[in-house]
Amino acid sequence: NTFAMRVREWYSWHFPELKDVVKDNYMFARCAAFIQDKKSLFSSPTGEDSEEGGGGDEAAAKGEDKLPGLIEIVGDPDTANAVVAAARTSMGMDCSAVDMVNIVN
Repeated sequence: NTFAMRVREWYSWHFPELKDVVKDNYMFARCAAFIQDKKSLFSSPTGEDSEEGGGGDEAAAKGEDKLPGLIEIVGDPDTANAVVAAARTSMGMDCSAVDMVNIVN
């Protein structure tokens, strides 16, 4: 239980809206490990990622690839789509690779 709360706390710095959509600790941890960087769930509306200077089609394809896996984890297409929508409007900060390793493992 303490470990689950740490995962929620740490990952919520990156994607705080996920805790409102996914309430179950186990499901939250699986979602965090699966999603990792929330930017992998969507592409910007202009088709360009702000930091990568393009590659919007690749990001969109990645997001489409992750949606079936997310549906499998949460067990509901509506909840999975809510997670993707929340990722698009998320106010969380970027997460370094070192921090993401700590969260995922």
